Amino acid sequence: MKSATIPLAEPAETGVIGVLQLKRLWSRAMRQRHGQPADAGAEAKVEHAVLDELGVGLEQTMQHLFQAGPSFSEFEQWIVEATAGVSGIQVVRINAIVAGSECPPEIAHWLGGGGGG
Repeated sequence: MKSATIPLAEPAETGVIGVLQLKRLWSRAMRQRHGQPADAGAEAKVEHAVLDELGVGLEQTMQHLFQAGPSFSEFEQWIVEATAGVSGIQVVRINAIVAGSECPPEIAHWLGGGGGG
């Protein structure tokens, strides 16, 4: 019996932590896990950047997705636990990378070392 086709999430779909492209990466992995076509193509670099910015390795992440087959909410929870949390600044930075836009000035200033503290 053939499994139902798993839809590929849109790049802008997010979950609880609000990271763009993450649900698409998860859905692509779930499609591959079930033998459905899911080539990342040009998006592979963006998805790798998202994982880098989150602080989880590509190999570690794919291994988890293929072995555990988590729901998207379970996947997000795994990321939070693997990284000791995801900050709002990380989310803003990642979403700017995915969208191809600049970080808001206050975030760019902080990232550039001018945030003091």
